[in-house]
Order: sequence, then C-alpha cells, then structure tokens
Amino acid sequence: MILDHAIVLNDTPGIITEVKVVHEPTGKRGVVSMILPHNAFELGFTGQPMRGEHAIITWRDHEGYLRKFEAPLPDNRDAIIKEQNFTLVYTIQSAGVVRIHLERSD
Repeated sequence: MILDHAIVLNDTPGIITEVKVVHEPTGKRGVVSMILPHNAFELGFTGQPMRGEHAIITWRDHEGYLRKFEAPLPDNRDAIIKEQNFTLVYTIQSAGVVRIHLERSD
C-alpha cells in the first residue's frame, strides 16, 4: 500500500496544539504546532509504502490537557489495488478518541 498524503483533522470545538503522530515500529513521525477547530493539517509527500503497524497520537486540547491515543493502523491491504495511492486520515474527536482510516488519493 502506497501513501502519499496524511491529514490530521481537528473535529473538536477548540484549538489543539502540540499535535504529534508517531508510527511504530518504524518511528516515522509528523508534528504540527496548532490546528484550529474543525480544520485540518494536510501533508503531501512522495508516495511511499506504509510500514507502520500502529500509531501513537498526542496533542494538547483546548483546556491544556495532554491527550494520548494509540491504535492499530488500518490493514485492509488485501482489498487495495496496488496501483492506487492512499491518504491516511486521523480525525481527533472531542472525547479524546482518534478515528484512523484510509482514503484513495485523487
């Protein structure tokens, strides 16, 4: 599976700061200082295989509390057409939960 974008969406009513996503066991990471409410940070890059198995997402919520969420990365490689590129989307929600899913890149 080839990734060429990553999006972190702030689906909360407040500003989130110190946002960091780390893929394990590869250690690949992305960091952004702030995402406004109901806005996203998008990062495009040269297509590369997704080798991570799970993600650790940390951020500081609008009340200043440090949040942490760990989850497996989507693994629907069997259903993916090899010639397509994908975007990995992280949606940070108010309850301190992060939804992670894949979308086809256009």
